[in-house]
Amino acid sequence: MLGALNAIFALFVVAQLYALSSAGEQILVDAGLTYRDYARQGFFQLLWVAGLTLLSLLSLRSAAEGWFVGDRWFRWSSLTTIVLTFGVVVVAFGRLQLYIADDGLTPMRFYSSVFSIWVAMGFVIVAVRLLGWHPPIAWTLPALVASGLMVLAVLNVINPEARIADNLVARQDADVEIHMQHLTADGLLVLADDLGEINPAWADDVAARLCENVPEDDSWLSWNLGRSRARSALLELC
Repeated sequence: MLGALNAIFALFVVAQLYALSSAGEQILVDAGLTYRDYARQGFFQLLWVAGLTLLSLLSLRSAAEGWFVGDRWFRWSSLTTIVLTFGVVVVAFGRLQLYIADDGLTPMRFYSSVFSIWVAMGFVIVAVRLLGWHPPIAWTLPALVASGLMVLAVLNVINPEARIADNLVARQDADVEIHMQHLTADGLLVLADDLGEINPAWADDVAARLCENVPEDDSWLSWNLGRSRARSALLELC
């Protein structure tokens, strides 16, 4: 099973390297595809492949416990699978960054990028486990959970919505009006504060849309600082 996975992923890596060459670019042109089309196709499929491969590796290791899990060939075949799958994750992440560069940042694209990074962290954790670090202790699953909680903690600190809104403003195109409907109160607050930096050609439309999305006043049971700040800024704007 590991040999079959490695053969498939090796062919995939070769295909991706070819796609980056001038010959691969010509194939995209002949097929009527732009790099934007190429970037947006297959991202979630690639992540599914990576996630299923991670589950397969953990299942194989569990099934092989006591048989040949300590076998050198089993270990190095598993590590090869991890390295090649890590390449799949990098390709998926790279495609998404091409799409973001071309069409701007949205919440879905931002969190998809973060999820890609977390999947890559998972493969690093499994690789360390396969290399024999503290083998008597079953620490793989707790480490995966801890890495997920760490990612959530970082997200709470960096305020993703504000960064997404900053990206929309910095791009200076009409996409800001299209994508702002996906923003929460934190993103709307940034747009309200940076309205003067938006291209005047559509700044009025953005302001009108902001005034249509003024958060409702919370009760003391559901009070939220972000919504409260956004409400105050938007009421002052409108």
